[in-house]
Amino acid sequence: MFENETGAESDVFTLYVYYGGAYFEKPETKYLGGSMELFEGVLAEKINMDAVRGFGYLLGCQADASYRYRIPTENGGLRLRQIDGEEDVIDMVAIGKQTGKVEVYVVYDFHIRSIDLGLKNSSPVESETKKESEDLWNVDI
Repeated sequence: MFENETGAESDVFTLYVYYGGAYFEKPETKYLGGSMELFEGVLAEKINMDAVRGFGYLLGCQADASYRYRIPTENGGLRLRQIDGEEDVIDMVAIGKQTGKVEVYVVYDFHIRSIDLGLKNSSPVESETKKESEDLWNVDI
């Protein structure tokens, strides 16, 4: 458990909620843009799936949002695990007890992005649009 300033173990932690950003899965995990709110004094024994959704609700997040928590890594990289149920919440709370904080990221399906570095701006829609606009200006007389 996280030890507070007096050295006693504590079952409270700070919850950092990131929302409104774009979630990138590839080539590396990133969460760009959006906002962050923190909630201090979260009681580990009171946190459950409904409470996690409740924090999102307080921030104006829609009911169809998914939630992911950060798993601490040695190199400080962003490694997220989706919160699908109470078992995931228990694992998340264990991190809060150990470190004194938990980072939760609010993700919508339409915010998930993947950048394919093998493609070089080759979008069929873009090329069709370009061709259509070129035809408007090239008139045979």
